[in-house]
Amino acid sequence: MQRRTRQGKAAAAQRTSSKKATTTQPTRKAAKPVVHTRGPDTQEILMGIDLGSSGIRATISPPDESEEIMMIYNGEDAADGYAFSAHGYVFDHFDDIDSAQIHKQSLDDDGRLSVSLKYAFYILSDAPKTLKKEYPLLRRMIEEDDRNREDFRRKLRLGLVQMFRWLIGKVEETIKTKRAPWRVGKLRVTVPSQWDLRFEGQYRSILAESFGWDAETAHDRIRFSFEAEALAHFLVRSKHYENEAIAQLKPGEHRVMLVFDFGGHNMNGCQYWINSKRGETLNFFRMGKPFGVGSGTEHMVDYILSACEKYRIDNHEVPLSDNAKAQLLVKIRSRRAHYGPGSPTARDEETFEFFDSGSNGIGGGAIRLTKDIIDQCWEKAFQPAIEEVEKRLKALAKSHKRRGRPNPLVVMAGGSLMNKAFGLRLDSLVQLYRLDPALLVNKRTGAAIGLQMRQAGQEEGRGDWDNKAYLLYFYNVEAKQEVFPTCVIPMQAGDRLRLVCDPFYGQDEVKKRGPLRGIDHKRSYDLIERLPLNPRNRQYECRVGFHDGGDKMAMTLSIVDEFPDSVWEIPLYFDNGTRCILPGKRGVPLRDAVPDLFLGLATEEDDEMEGSEDDVEMEDVA
Repeated sequence: MQRRTRQGKAAAAQRTSSKKATTTQPTRKAAKPVVHTRGPDTQEILMGIDLGSSGIRATISPPDESEEIMMIYNGEDAADGYAFSAHGYVFDHFDDIDSAQIHKQSLDDDGRLSVSLKYAFYILSDAPKTLKKEYPLLRRMIEEDDRNREDFRRKLRLGLVQMFRWLIGKVEETIKTKRAPWRVGKLRVTVPSQWDLRFEGQYRSILAESFGWDAETAHDRIRFSFEAEALAHFLVRSKHYENEAIAQLKPGEHRVMLVFDFGGHNMNGCQYWINSKRGETLNFFRMGKPFGVGSGTEHMVDYILSACEKYRIDNHEVPLSDNAKAQLLVKIRSRRAHYGPGSPTARDEETFEFFDSGSNGIGGGAIRLTKDIIDQCWEKAFQPAIEEVEKRLKALAKSHKRRGRPNPLVVMAGGSLMNKAFGLRLDSLVQLYRLDPALLVNKRTGAAIGLQMRQAGQEEGRGDWDNKAYLLYFYNVEAKQEVFPTCVIPMQAGDRLRLVCDPFYGQDEVKKRGPLRGIDHKRSYDLIERLPLNPRNRQYECRVGFHDGGDKMAMTLSIVDEFPDSVWEIPLYFDNGTRCILPGKRGVPLRDAVPDLFLGLATEEDDEMEGSEDDVEMEDVA
């Protein structure tokens, strides 16, 4: 339950102006360029774009600078509601490329192998070989480009144009809801620090085609900024982080701020000199050039998939089809927060099952990788970033010791921080060089899930449930780690259980009362109205876990049984209206999204089935 830093970077970008598988889905005609006509009262607005390895986000800035920057909401997908798909079917075969639908418009898994369109820029921009070597995910794309350069590059470019036109359409839908005479007139776009003018030229050309602008217009309207720079601007301009950035400074004092942005596909960084607050402004400037290196969770996922391919060849002498790879990628990504040496939630062995029933299918199977193999994949993926971070921290600590300034500020953000082993390694480096704990941007703010009981014999009504819920999960804000307490409670016939969530557990006035032993029903909402019971046991043992896969989240619910444990995978999404994380899929009742969860619930004659998320009562969150 972590908010993504991509939101902050997309908004901050606006402030920095100072084998082939045949597709089984029907193709559609490519969208026409977006051509804007300007009426007499039309006002131009600024649009921010942040392209990540799995999702793309956008913001718009109203003409009135006093109005807040608006995130473009994706009501169809995304765990947090603001990410749009950045993947494409670039390895599929199409009889007519020009009319093919390359861009994958949904974040949901559809069984087809897709890749991040962000990597298309490395091919289209003819990136140097030394840079391409940092990105093992480019291997197949490079091979395809060598075999069929013209057609492959047409697919890459078309996929990108389709993605941006899809995003533009979402922006225009948002503008219509505001009934405002606005049109996008300028763009602020974030890019990795390794991208040079060749990348920017390709990016500008693709955006121009997407918006229907000529080259001269595009040159005037589009500005680029490095991702780490955008993050730094967001930090010092944000009211939430401004005081932390200048903490311990007296008037006239200065402080160094070292920023790291750990994305899924690479790490970016830069260093700033900040001045103490004067009036309502915070003065700062960049020290030296931004830096970056290919490293992150997407690299780890690719290395693990390669290990799966090797396992299949070594044990069965049959390669994996693209359909099988697509299934494996979903399963690998669902556990990517837990891989790595020292991770408290790592397993001794990971099992990845798949079933391929296509015409070129290889049947079902299971691939088992030991922890040693997973750890090797982790090391290869994260070692470049770890080495760069250590070099920068060492230099920062040496400079601070020599000059005697206030403690430097280390800032860390990005999706790769969700990997627990990586986060622990970074913490150890900060401690090694005796620096203050890093400021985590868009850090977890504390949340908890609990098991609430209604004891048998109590009457229906608002007061029939226990006032406190047993903790199954909470995020310890101070320790910066997830906690999964063991929950075993006595049960008798007629008892009922449900899951509740407190989004602000351990904060505000609650925090002042000291450590909490359970969730207060007055400041929680119903997550799952009714849980399946285990009639064979007199005590109930329940566990939850999370698969935080970037723009998709899922919760694992396990009930300990005399037989193999009952386990359900429950998708989660963020509902913007209630501002709550909810189970199931947007617009789909929970009992339809996870039907197995409700089998056998009503086991007693006088116990009618009750509760679906359609009629769950959301209690006010204090």
